[in-house]
Amino acid sequence: MPLREEMRELPVMGLFQKVLDYCRADMAHASVEHFRLLFLDRKNKVIGDELQQPGTVDHTPVYPREVVKSALELGASAIIMVHKRPTPKPTRLSAFRRKRDGRRTSSEDQV
Repeated sequence: MPLREEMRELPVMGLFQKVLDYCRADMAHASVEHFRLLFLDRKNKVIGDELQQPGTVDHTPVYPREVVKSALELGASAIIMVHKRPTPKPTRLSAFRRKRDGRRTSSEDQV
């Protein structure tokens, strides 16, 4: 059974890894921040999946009024909120850490 269908059919509260897999499949390669809402019914089945706010590279606004409005429209009993921040490329992160820690790279040592 595909993951999206499985999330709609099975209670998700006992399937934390399934929730993570579901969110990763949809949001893993996003280049901007995302704020996603999964709405659950009283049996903890997903009744709604909404990208509340796509953001920028380092910011995404969340408006509580909009979250509550969506939950009330769907008749949700619970909400799972997921925030995804894009991660920097490993090479850029390594360069940042070297600079932050004051370490030199081998090419800087040769200059």
